[in-house]
Amino acid sequence: MDSHLTIVIISLVFAALVSAFVANIFFQRLKREVLKENHKQNNNHSPQLDDKICELRLSSYPRAFEITDQLGSQNLFKSKISTGSVKQIREDLIEWNKALASFVLSEKSLKTFYKLREALDLNSGHHHLLNQERLEKIWKAKNQFRACLREDVNLTSEEDEPASV
Repeated sequence: MDSHLTIVIISLVFAALVSAFVANIFFQRLKREVLKENHKQNNNHSPQLDDKICELRLSSYPRAFEITDQLGSQNLFKSKISTGSVKQIREDLIEWNKALASFVLSEKSLKTFYKLREALDLNSGHHHLLNQERLEKIWKAKNQFRACLREDVNLTSEEDEPASV
């Protein structure tokens, strides 16, 4: 009788472990499906919202191009832009971003904006020098930023897309 009770207890423990294992698998699968569905719903914008965002970008982005036009190769490499001009361009971009732009910039464009702002920062460390290396950093950051702005309003083809940021 004692061995019979032991067999029953072992069978019950084994069944409980199998049930717990199956329940855990079911829970993980359900959790993954719910997260996937939430992600899909969060990324599903209405066409009207997409059109409105594009319209707002088209009204805001040209100002960023006007500001960054001053960072062309002529000014950066041939005429040797002044530190005062670089500081003013940085301030103008910050002011531009404080307005509508901060609401409509894509995540990728925002990252490139921060990189450009950092490249233009002449107040931290040894960044007050506008040497060749520094000018090239500004040049690349400006080009990435402008490429992302174009991408935001679908003005680039896939082959024109900037390198990963």
